[in-house]
Amino acid sequence: MKLNEKDISSKFFAIKLSFAFGFLMLAMKWYAFYLTGSSAILSDAAESVVHVIGVGFAVFSLWYSIQPADQRHTYGHEKITYFSAGFEGGLIMLAAFYIIYVSVKRLIFGIELTNIDQGTYFTLAASIINLILGLF
Repeated sequence: MKLNEKDISSKFFAIKLSFAFGFLMLAMKWYAFYLTGSSAILSDAAESVVHVIGVGFAVFSLWYSIQPADQRHTYGHEKITYFSAGFEGGLIMLAAFYIIYVSVKRLIFGIELTNIDQGTYFTLAASIINLILGLF
């Protein structure tokens, strides 16, 4: 499926917007985790790491997919978008294993939560940004 210039431009804009706000949400969630020590907030922050890396790879994939066909890829480069989806799936699995590891460790050894109210505000703000971005 060939995309026209307007479609490509709008996709790049959406990806760049997602990337920029992804970094903002990542910073907010990691700060909330730093304040609270909450495994739930850590889980949310790990998802943001996956999002930012995944969007970065999606930018590359979109750029590569619109490159013209060449000697090695006579039908073009569009199939890299499938690889991009698989790559993000792999990142999700890595984040899941990390979250399970930290959660089990904390379940066994315990943890004291601190600054829950401040961490909740940062997480709520990041969630609102995510909602607005999702509606876009």
